[in-house]
Amino acid sequence: IFTEFEYRDLKTEEYRERAEAFEAKNEKLEEENSAMKEEMRKKDDALCSAVNALAKTGLPVATIAQTLGLDPEAVAKMMEC
Repeated sequence: IFTEFEYRDLKTEEYRERAEAFEAKNEKLEEENSAMKEEMRKKDDALCSAVNALAKTGLPVATIAQTLGLDPEAVAKMMEC
């Protein structure tokens, strides 16, 4: 009976360690995801600023889209931000 309890305790500890490792990995991935989202937001903001700067010079949407390699509809939406 004692051996069964030891075995159960050992397995419980193994599962606990695995769960902690998964939690740590999950936290790391969530941090990386947040960092990537922030980087994408900054790039989107920069692109939006570039579109608005070009629009202020009087360039038409089609020219801005062609210059930046974007879809004209996307450029039109960026001009609203």
